[in-house]
Amino acid sequence: KEEEEAEAARKRKIKEEEEAEAARKRKIKEQEEAERQRKIKEAEEAEILRKKKEAEEAERLRKIKEEEEAVAERLRKAKEAEEAEKLRKKKEAEEAERLRKLKEAEDAEAERLKKLKDAEEAEKLRKIKEAEEAERLRKIKEAEEAERLRKIKEAEEAERLKKQKEKEEEEKKQAAIIKAEQEFINKYRMKITSYRTLRESCSGSIQFAILEDIVFNLGKLLEVHPGGMPVLKHSAGRELGRWFYGSYTSLKKKHDHTEAGRKLVEKFKITTLKDPLTTALFKKVPKNLREEEWEFAGADGLTDGMFKMTLENSNISVSCPINQIEHYGKYFAVTSLTKNVTRNYVLIFGLQGKVFESHVKLVKNIKNKTDFEKSELISSINQTAIAFAIKNSDREYTKWLSEISDPEEAGKFALAGPFGPGLELDLDESGTIAAVTSGSNYLFFLDLILYLFRSKAARMGAAEKKNWTLYSDEKFEAFLSPTFKLILLVAVDKKDYLPGLAVMEQLIGLNEETKTPNFEFHIREASGDPWNDEFFAKVLPKTTKRIYLGVTETLELPFLKDLSKAGFKEDIIKLLQ
Repeated sequence: KEEEEAEAARKRKIKEEEEAEAARKRKIKEQEEAERQRKIKEAEEAEILRKKKEAEEAERLRKIKEEEEAVAERLRKAKEAEEAEKLRKKKEAEEAERLRKLKEAEDAEAERLKKLKDAEEAEKLRKIKEAEEAERLRKIKEAEEAERLRKIKEAEEAERLKKQKEKEEEEKKQAAIIKAEQEFINKYRMKITSYRTLRESCSGSIQFAILEDIVFNLGKLLEVHPGGMPVLKHSAGRELGRWFYGSYTSLKKKHDHTEAGRKLVEKFKITTLKDPLTTALFKKVPKNLREEEWEFAGADGLTDGMFKMTLENSNISVSCPINQIEHYGKYFAVTSLTKNVTRNYVLIFGLQGKVFESHVKLVKNIKNKTDFEKSELISSINQTAIAFAIKNSDREYTKWLSEISDPEEAGKFALAGPFGPGLELDLDESGTIAAVTSGSNYLFFLDLILYLFRSKAARMGAAEKKNWTLYSDEKFEAFLSPTFKLILLVAVDKKDYLPGLAVMEQLIGLNEETKTPNFEFHIREASGDPWNDEFFAKVLPKTTKRIYLGVTETLELPFLKDLSKAGFKEDIIKLLQ
């Protein structure tokens, strides 16, 4: 019962709380409704007040507008009155102006008539004055024209006399040149047997150059050369074969000349060189070597970079004057008869027949201390073939052959030569000479290196009283002075490309053994340090009496500058030709 009463009391309390909450919410709702009604009433009162103010403002604005319209009407009437007054005054002013202008017009007409009369009088006077001035100017112009024509005539006459004098002077100059040429030809034709005698004989009055065996007037050729003067301006005194046939570049462009180019050179020919090597090389000299046909007889590898090409003609007997040092370094022009392409190749006596092989064999015998009495050096040959060394980096002579000839008719060639000044060595040459070369230009000196090797071997054999059979059919004599020395500088991709490398190394060994050095060489491979003035000053003695320079055209000028910086004068430097 107590629990039920407690439960009833709890429920009663909950009900009272709910009723109190309901009463509270009702009160809040009543308050909210009262507040809403209050706001509505305030809004209605505010609206009434706003409309009252708007009505008052509208009434005020209406009154202001009425006042403004009244003022505007008053101002309009005042303006109309002012405008009417202004228009009246304007009409009065216009009438006064019209009357003034009328009077001015009358005055102006009177003035115009007066001026017209004055102008007619002035025009009459002006025309009279102009006529007088025109007559004066006409007379002046006639005088000036007469003076101008007189001066033109005098100038034309002076120009005619000048041209006539220049023509006479040119004719005298040409006559003097022709006379000098004729005197040169008459005086020296029979004396000129080599490039050296040509330079010694030339008085300097003729600017000459050489193409193979033709000495021609370079000055005259310069005037008509299709390629212009710049190509030939540095060619005086030089042999131009390698440029003429396109082996070397000129102004960064290779160019093969046609037969017309050769005829142009022959047109200005002064004389023809007769090389004594011709009779020394060919036992039976053909009447015209160019007309002889040579056949390709094969190719043998010399090194990784060069091969030996052999040409044969059964009608011609070729000898090998290997010890005639005055002929070292000359070249032949080899022409393909199928493609009409000409290239120049150095004639190397040491590559003829089995001469080179015999030198290599002697090198091996010296190294191996073999019985030297069985070492036979071949120096004189009698054959119907002639050989040349050809640079070829890929070791395939067929590629070279296809460039210069037709592969299907590879054997048709013509030869012309020997040409060029060569090394121009004297039989009693003494002192130190040097050679700065690159690539195949080293071949200019291969015969000289073989000669020095033979000379050293012969002297050693004589000193040791060994009966070396150095030659098969002639006695060897060393012509060069014991004080002679060659310093050879070679720039090449790889030193193994050089024919005769073993001979050079053995020659160095013989020099060290005899303590009489006559040869020294320096090889710079592609990966080596570049040569410069410091290098030249280091390896070349100041007493060097001659320096041969045989390099590509891109290196020629830089090396000339470096040699000059190293203290070597230009007159001892000889460009290989």
